[in-house]
Amino acid sequence: MIPTRRFGRTELPMPVLSLGGMRFQQSWSDLAADAIEAESQRNVEATLAAAVAAGFHHVETARYYGTSELQLGPALARHPDPERILQTKIPPRDDPAAFEAELERSFALLLFLVHSDSAVSLPNLRTCIIHYLVQGRNASMSLHLAALL
Repeated sequence: MIPTRRFGRTELPMPVLSLGGMRFQQSWSDLAADAIEAESQRNVEATLAAAVAAGFHHVETARYYGTSELQLGPALARHPDPERILQTKIPPRDDPAAFEAELERSFALLLFLVHSDSAVSLPNLRTCIIHYLVQGRNASMSLHLAALL
């Protein structure tokens, strides 16, 4: 079992080790889903499966890690972990609408969004980690994000 530490002022037990999604993606560019090679996707799936088996519950990626979110999305669905903490990062934007669009893109790629006839929900979203709050201009954007959630 991987030891945990309390995350900030929350009661969330954050593992001290995580599976970082920066290096096992196919490309540093955004690609269409049909451009992902089968061998590349198998590598992501095998890496995630091994991480889940070893007790890695924290998976970290970012919007600008190329195809990382696109490839992790289906893999996460096929390798469930009820204790998973999924973290992605989105850069700050001066325009809240641009930030919101990036956030929605990340959620869609990671398969957070569950579309039905009448609703969109965010299942299993336990926490939203917002980076760069020390920059004053980002505080108002973060409050906007909190209102969205």
